[in-house]
Amino acid sequence: MYWHIAMIIIGLLGFFTSESMFGKSTALLIFMVSGVLVYSDIYLPTYTEQEVSNAKMIANCKLKEENVPHGLFVQNTNKLDCNGVIKNIPVSDYDKAIEMSKNQ
Repeated sequence: MYWHIAMIIIGLLGFFTSESMFGKSTALLIFMVSGVLVYSDIYLPTYTEQEVSNAKMIANCKLKEENVPHGLFVQNTNKLDCNGVIKNIPVSDYDKAIEMSKNQ
């Protein structure tokens, strides 16, 4: 990711220091492409194989209870029935897993 930021800086420097139209357009192109790459690194999620397999496992379970509170300092959980095995999964992990399974 650091090289993307370096390319953005090079593009900006080239744009402001170049006197020719070709130099300015090339620098602007470098700046724009680097910006798209930085955006994709920051905002497009990437998942490991372990996260994907966990998401598939959670998506195949049946939701028994939703958003069960456990106290002030503990996350709420969803109670899942996974082939007869009851699992308590934090709501944030469950939501992430369902979103991942929809995108895969």
